[in-house]
Amino acid sequence: MLVNRFVSQRSLYTVPEFVAKNLPKVYKTQEQYDLVAKEQHGKLVEDLNQKVAQTIFEPLSPIELMERLRNDKTKVHIFNNCSHLINNHLFIENILPPVKPVSIDNKIVKALFDIYKSESLEDLCRKLKTEMNQKLIGQGFFYIIEEGNGKISTLFSNNQGTPLISTAGLKFQDLDLNGGILRPNDYKNYNDRLRSVKVALNEKAKVKASSKKNIEEGQIPGSDLKILAIINLWDYAFIKDYGIGNVARETYFENCLAELNWDVVLKRLEI
Repeated sequence: MLVNRFVSQRSLYTVPEFVAKNLPKVYKTQEQYDLVAKEQHGKLVEDLNQKVAQTIFEPLSPIELMERLRNDKTKVHIFNNCSHLINNHLFIENILPPVKPVSIDNKIVKALFDIYKSESLEDLCRKLKTEMNQKLIGQGFFYIIEEGNGKISTLFSNNQGTPLISTAGLKFQDLDLNGGILRPNDYKNYNDRLRSVKVALNEKAKVKASSKKNIEEGQIPGSDLKILAIINLWDYAFIKDYGIGNVARETYFENCLAELNWDVVLKRLEI
């Protein structure tokens, strides 16, 4: 379970205790870490409790809620809450210091070197920072994922986007037209992405129309993508320690990549 529960008069989601002997190296202060792992995470948990209290959704776990509500436009606020909660949980787990040092010389890093044509972690970080600035305007997350065919790849998603649900990429939320002043090339990228979304929606409609059997609620097949690592790129995840602006976010992002707990990441690969 990603979110623990206890039972009183009704089931409540509770904030997990993220146990670490030392402060994650990516953070400079306990205050910043507590903001991410306790205050903000606690708010996400409290918000979810309020949204599902005394409803038919109350007994469901966050991932079950996402599966149930993925196509319900009236419940987007619950879906996004669950997505953000799960993303932040996985992020905290993979930046907690490992019990013992783990080598970065592993199949995931080697796959990333191959994808980005890099021979060093420094060069990989530089290329990923460039990609982040091109693809992420505003809040979001960075993922290292494993596809259904075993291929390792990366993904940036805006806001509370997630690769867990939609194989068509419709839940990545990588279209954010509320993010500041856009450069000319940004509008072209958005236009290309909108075209891709329209194609995916049309294909989805064709599949649904040709289906002889309606899929029962809650049994909609999930994505074949597996999250291996997440970096939280929302402002609250770094603003107290690093400040604001692209340079601050780049420094924080680079530190997160350098301090990923590969023990946790590699165990997710085995699941």
